[in-house]
Amino acid sequence: MKKLITLFLTVALLLSLTACGAAEPATAPQETSEATTAATEATTPQTSIDALDGKKIIFIGNSYTFYGRVVHNQGYTTLTQKERTDNRGLFYYLCKEKGIDVEVTNWTFGGHDLTDSMGNNCTMNQDCAGKDHLSYLTDPYFDYVCIQPFFEAEYAGDLITHLTPTLEFFRQANPDVKFLLLVPHATYFRNFVWKDELQAAVDAGITVVIWGGLFDDLINKRITVPGGTQQYFFATFVISKDEDDGHHQNLLGGYITAMMTYCAITGESAVGQPYGFADDASLHPSFNMDQFKKDCYILEPFTNFVDIYRSETEMLGLQTLADRYILK
Repeated sequence: MKKLITLFLTVALLLSLTACGAAEPATAPQETSEATTAATEATTPQTSIDALDGKKIIFIGNSYTFYGRVVHNQGYTTLTQKERTDNRGLFYYLCKEKGIDVEVTNWTFGGHDLTDSMGNNCTMNQDCAGKDHLSYLTDPYFDYVCIQPFFEAEYAGDLITHLTPTLEFFRQANPDVKFLLLVPHATYFRNFVWKDELQAAVDAGITVVIWGGLFDDLINKRITVPGGTQQYFFATFVISKDEDDGHHQNLLGGYITAMMTYCAITGESAVGQPYGFADDASLHPSFNMDQFKKDCYILEPFTNFVDIYRSETEMLGLQTLADRYILK
């Protein structure tokens, strides 16, 4: 009997100790070493804010870029880099809406191709004729360079050669600089075919933003806006100021160009990007959709770009399409 009691007490004691042990953690919490923390931080993906915050970006081109207020036009007599830095167009304010502080330099001059805006002897019959534009670009260190050339027929099949002097100029200052090629609507309006050249740019490590292709496909009914009810035609994106001016983008087009450029850099989708600032004249007098329509639609006054801009459904549909026109 005593043996049975002893055996019973022994088993009970063992069960009690096992239960107490189960309540204890399998291992004690361990402190994270500095090396582990550093390794974790090193493998953390770069966020969209990291891609642009505190960075420098330059837009090189002409009125196909500045007319829609991606950057603000500064004319032919504002020449120095200092005067053209801190340009607060639609691209700047999109970044600001996202909590990003970026320094934007505007190197766009009306009618200029790269041989003029990035050359030593401007051939344009303007106030800057004969100027050495390149000499005014005194600090060529940029994180991002957006290039919008004319895409003239003479460069077909040899676009990279045309771009190379500009690419090398900025690479000498920053070997890690990233390039974007902005393709305007006029490229398609002139019926030039650039498919092979754009692929060559991608192969050369240049991100291609085909905002003009998006407009052209909508205008020619090759695609439709998801969920949209508006008709898309030439004047939806292009101004009609006079007989000689039928290829510049409006404020809606400018916003889309700025948005696509932002998304091309950050990797974010265009869907859901903010756009209210593009019609906020308190930020800049030119951010006024109604006034822009009044000033720039004279020859052909009918356009629906303001209605589209003020429709959440249409803008969401346009943003959905925009992601397809960025090539990397």
